Amino acid sequence: MPESDPTSMTDVVRTVFIGLQLVVLIAAAFFGRRQLNEAKELREAQTRPFVVIDLDSSAHTLFDLVVKNIGPTLARDVRFEFDPPIRSTDDDLDPNKIKMFREGISTLAPGKEIRTLFETGPARHKSELPDTYEVTVSYSDQTGKRQYQERVDLDFGLYWDRPTVQRRDVHDLYKQLETIAKEIKKWRPGEAVP
Repeated sequence: MPESDPTSMTDVVRTVFIGLQLVVLIAAAFFGRRQLNEAKELREAQTRPFVVIDLDSSAHTLFDLVVKNIGPTLARDVRFEFDPPIRSTDDDLDPNKIKMFREGISTLAPGKEIRTLFETGPARHKSELPDTYEVTVSYSDQTGKRQYQERVDLDFGLYWDRPTVQRRDVHDLYKQLETIAKEIKKWRPGEAVP
């Protein structure tokens, strides 16, 4: 029976061990690369502009269109596409007459908000105009290299038939002060206060 060569058995074990090390190193490189890509994507997501458009009904029966960059960096060349084309019941409030919806916004700073009166609730609710618009907002980052696109639904239907509480604000206080001031002006010296 031939004896096995101790050197060749050692070489085989060494070769297998080196092969296993190579497999472990390739797996580590693969997972390291994957983690690096995930970290890069997370960093980009945290540092990108993020432009949104929404309806705001904070004035009870009035609706504003609000455009805001909620991201931490500048957005460039912001454009809006409405489906169906956006309309208001009041021709004086037609968004198509507003520059930002006709031509876009060249730069929108982080945290910057632009709002415009768009609609009155009662007129909209009674109209035949659509309740929902799908808006595609497209823009780029501050370098102009990365392009982004968000799809947002503007839905008036969310505001119909819901109970609300009328809140008083500084405008209501101002109206009351005006009324009081007008009454005080009517008073004459020496006359009894009614």
